[in-house]
Amino acid sequence: MKPPFYSYLRRRLGPMPLRRKLQLKAYLIAVVAALVVSAVFAVYRLIALRENDFADAVAITRMLSENATGPIAFQDATATTAVLASLRAKPAVRGAVVDLPDHPNFATFGVPPPLADRLPASVSTRFHGWVLSTTAEIGDEEGRRARLQIVFDLGPELWATLRAVGIAFATALTLALLISHAASERLRRFILGPIESLHATTQKIGVQFDYSHRAPIVSSDELAELTIAFNRMLDRLQAADQALRTTNDSLTSEIAERKRLERALVDASRQAGMAEVATGILHNVGNVLNSVNISLQVMRENLERSQLGNLQRGTDMITAQGAEFARFVADDPKGRLLPSFIVKVAAVLRDEHAAAAEELARLAKNIEHIKEIVAAQQSFAKTVGVAEQVNPREMVDEAEHIAQASAQRHGIEIAHDFSDAPSVLTDRHKVLQILVNFITNAIHAVKPNAPGNRRITLRLASQGEGVVFTIADNGVGIAAENLNRIFTHGFTTRSNGHGFGLHSGALAARQLGGRVAVTSDGPGRGAAFVLELPAQHTPAASSPALETAAAS
Repeated sequence: MKPPFYSYLRRRLGPMPLRRKLQLKAYLIAVVAALVVSAVFAVYRLIALRENDFADAVAITRMLSENATGPIAFQDATATTAVLASLRAKPAVRGAVVDLPDHPNFATFGVPPPLADRLPASVSTRFHGWVLSTTAEIGDEEGRRARLQIVFDLGPELWATLRAVGIAFATALTLALLISHAASERLRRFILGPIESLHATTQKIGVQFDYSHRAPIVSSDELAELTIAFNRMLDRLQAADQALRTTNDSLTSEIAERKRLERALVDASRQAGMAEVATGILHNVGNVLNSVNISLQVMRENLERSQLGNLQRGTDMITAQGAEFARFVADDPKGRLLPSFIVKVAAVLRDEHAAAAEELARLAKNIEHIKEIVAAQQSFAKTVGVAEQVNPREMVDEAEHIAQASAQRHGIEIAHDFSDAPSVLTDRHKVLQILVNFITNAIHAVKPNAPGNRRITLRLASQGEGVVFTIADNGVGIAAENLNRIFTHGFTTRSNGHGFGLHSGALAARQLGGRVAVTSDGPGRGAAFVLELPAQHTPAASSPALETAAAS
């Protein structure tokens, strides 16, 4: 797993132009190189300094011990101190001391080491950080012994060396950055120049779709070969584009002819099933005509009860009075009632007009649906309906509205159980045909029930990206042995049925890319018819004969 810092760098550096990336990498290499060189130089200098100082300190200690041999032999502390005073020429010496076996601090110089820091006889040198202590034994022929210890402080030389290394690092870093900047600019012209030229050419082609642009060749290396290959590819693309445009112009008429031939083939494939199509059309039209007949009956009854005759009598009365109409309205008791009578009749006629307009609207929609049913499967002329984006809730409402008059006449309660469902791309009139068939069958199924116990439930829910319509009833139900045959052509459980509606609904659902299903707990326990539709389906033409065979 890569560390978070690596992911952060990728996010920050990923969108950066190549020129900036190359420059940044050159700077980074320069800094790292300067750091490495300076670190190696510093380590080398410190090691050399330590070794040189160590050798010098040992030599100074040995020389000083030899010079102090005489004074120590004569027990002359003043002369021994004078010998130690020669260490003033060595700035690194912090202090020195000569110890006799019976006389510590016999002679001293500077800041002698405390007794606790005196080196034992077995140790001749010791480093404590950058403080070096060296010792030497001093003896004479008579066996008198003394011990010399000198303390060197190498810290100042250390810091002087580090300052020199720092100056060298800063100088090296500056030079490295300048060199890397010049090198990156040079490399940018040699390497990134051709790449940037290719990028600019691709941008022009991508925006303008003009394949006449060519990338200039600005080098003679592999990038030049890449540019030449890219330009050759553009040559082929330009030639192909020109050929495609020419071919596209000639294909226009061919596509129109192909569509005409396809329509002819579809029409020919549908001829074998025209009898079944006609039967399905009659059945579906019959369902809608039932609602049309009820609307016509309502309009006929409204006309028979119309107040138009009363209005006619009022106008006859006005005509009969002639020039005496003003006196008639002012003095005659009947005349005084005439204006209010006309107002009331006009109000009633307005209500009758609104009711008639509503029924006419229903008739218009039903007739439009009949036209679509006929146009959808017209003899030797049409293939399938046009797919459009429809609202499932509106489809259920429209199907219910078509069958509502019949449901109200038989005292059937229609309940709703709607969930949010997405819009679907489908053939609106085929879906409406299926739903009207289901609702009509449900009405026939609940009619044998006692009044007040006739109920149909319309359900709508989403299923994945599609929708599910369910028409449930509490009617006569379906026997288990008939559930698998209910959508078969010609099968029906009604004495006056033909077995066309549910079968045509199954075929329509198949054309829409969906399916129909039915469930029932048995006779007397109701049934539920289900229509499942995908979210998007463009219906394809198919032969009714083949559909019949597949459904059977």
